[in-house]
Amino acid sequence: MTTRPVPSLDDAELSRIFERLGAKPGDDASGLGALATERGNLPLAAVDLKARIDGLFAHVSLAQTFVNSTGMMIEATYIFPMPDQFAVYAFRLTVDGRLVEGEIQERGQAHRAYEHAMAVGHTASIVEEDRPDVFTLRVGNLAPGATAVVQFELAGVLPYDEGEATFRFPLVLAPRYVPGLPLPG
Repeated sequence: MTTRPVPSLDDAELSRIFERLGAKPGDDASGLGALATERGNLPLAAVDLKARIDGLFAHVSLAQTFVNSTGMMIEATYIFPMPDQFAVYAFRLTVDGRLVEGEIQERGQAHRAYEHAMAVGHTASIVEEDRPDVFTLRVGNLAPGATAVVQFELAGVLPYDEGEATFRFPLVLAPRYVPGLPLPG
């Protein structure tokens, strides 16, 4: 098996990418993602992605940081992609230094627990798989100024073809065609 270094992007290349997207670094609308809220988006403040590859097996640790800058208690929703054929085996939410370990539950039971925690005023979160490669995270009762760090641990087997293994990690969820919705104009 051959090992090749992963190229990194320099500042000039990053600027060209932002320019193609019609944004510039530091814009609230630019970046890799945002938690959507009724009061507007909470920009993604930081991403920490670590991957360890052993042969054809990959272990990924992903941490994403958001800050509630709205000035009020909110519930935020974040929809994000995951690599195809990978499994999430651990989830943690840290809000202002307080760590909450996720646990796998039946969907209905998880919804009831989340709604109950929200009703009694606790900060709560729920992660659901929408499709095999798309997940939705909701964080409720996020206090004004609170920093939320969402952490996932994933594992999966890398695709192997013609003597090469490929590791790809999606950072953006591309729009998908949904039949039956009217087109603007």
